[in-house]
Amino acid sequence: MAQAVIDWNRSLPLLPLRDIVVLPGASASLFVGRPRSVAALESAFAGERRMMLATQKLATVNDPVPADIHDVGCVARIVQIMRLPDGAVKALVEGEERARIEGYVARAEDDFFEVRVVPLLTDTPPAAVVLALRQSAFRLVEQLARVNENIPAELVATLAGTDDPGHFCDRAAANLVGRVEQKQALLAAGPLRERLELLADALQGEIEVAQI
Repeated sequence: MAQAVIDWNRSLPLLPLRDIVVLPGASASLFVGRPRSVAALESAFAGERRMMLATQKLATVNDPVPADIHDVGCVARIVQIMRLPDGAVKALVEGEERARIEGYVARAEDDFFEVRVVPLLTDTPPAAVVLALRQSAFRLVEQLARVNENIPAELVATLAGTDDPGHFCDRAAANLVGRVEQKQALLAAGPLRERLELLADALQGEIEVAQI
């Protein structure tokens, strides 16, 4: 079944995340316990099953306000939810598109945040530049796989076959980059060249950690 097109004219419920960044093309299991977050998730699931995911600047903030939340995140589709006995909800989501929060929608009920979002567009640098940067990044993927036995060969093969450089960045970052700050930087970067360079830096750091 074809994926529905995102309607950018609609506002979306916002789910602030702690210690996790969801990127386009990635699936994630989220355990949601804060009442405001549960309300946002259930509202989205009752509608078009789509919401905005944005990571908090500080994971320790329990009741975030807009200033505590990054303005670049990911529009995601809710695949399924499971209500737990303690009132929390487990949700399986799939990241779809990078997006920027343009504004918060005033609501009569202050039970959760609702936001207006716009797609985060990227540029199209010369093909030769993109090809060189992607090849350089993929060599680092192969090097990381050699020093980290936990990286499956199937993932390396998938990345090798990912021709779109933006999708390559997202898949590599989602599966191989550990630090939340680096994932957020990769998510928020606009220019494709910058994204590939940031990915290479992050992969080099992962290699150094694995070697230690």
